[in-house]
Formats: sequence, C-alpha cells, structure tokens
Amino acid sequence: LCQPMATVTEEDRELLKVRWPKLTDALIDEYREIFSVFDIDGDGALNGDDLQTRLNRMGFHQTPLQIHQIIEKVDEDNKGVIGFVEFVTVMQLQLRDEATELKRAFGVFDKAGKVQIITNSIMYD
Repeated sequence: LCQPMATVTEEDRELLKVRWPKLTDALIDEYREIFSVFDIDGDGALNGDDLQTRLNRMGFHQTPLQIHQIIEKVDEDNKGVIGFVEFVTVMQLQLRDEATELKRAFGVFDKAGKVQIITNSIMYD
C-alpha cells in the first residue's frame, strides 16, 4: 500500500528557502513527492537501501560505496540517513552541477563571450 505523502513543515520550508533562495514552494512540494517515493518504509529518512533500490529501478546503478558517499556528502546530523532537507540539498547540488556542465559546454561554442552561439561555429558531420 502507498504511504500518504507527508507535508513539508514550515520550518523545513523556510530553511530551504534560506539555503536555496530561488527555490519555489511548488518545487519544494515536488521534491517532497519524490522523497516520498524514495522513502520505501515511510519513516521520513532515506537509508542506503532506499536510495539504492530506487536509483537502480530508475536505471542509475550505484555501488554501495557510491551510495555511502552520497549520504555522507549531505548527512548534516551524522545519522547515516538522508532526511527531506538533506534530500533537497542532493537535488539542488545535482542541478547546479548539471548547469555548470551546460555552461562549460556552451562556452566551447561561445568564442566571443557574448552568450550566443553563431551557427557557423558548429561543425556538422
């Protein structure tokens, strides 16, 4: 049976908005929904098994060491699990890393630094 989705506390919502000022209420709620899917046993925390099971089902095969490193990177209270606020941190860091990669890739074509790509700078095979 599906667990009812827990709501985001106002305290967590405010903390997240301080840490990530561009985070909207809608995105926080979406993260909560995703977190609930990952939280297999419904205890409000993601352990290594929760993460590995869901990531594997999504096609992201992580080793136990990689799962441990993910948890260790954001586990603020050193409980060995990821709570909701820590989960949002993982998601936001992932988005930031992807944005950095896009900017770097864009920079390859933006030779003049004008934040535009001239189509003749792209070679087609």
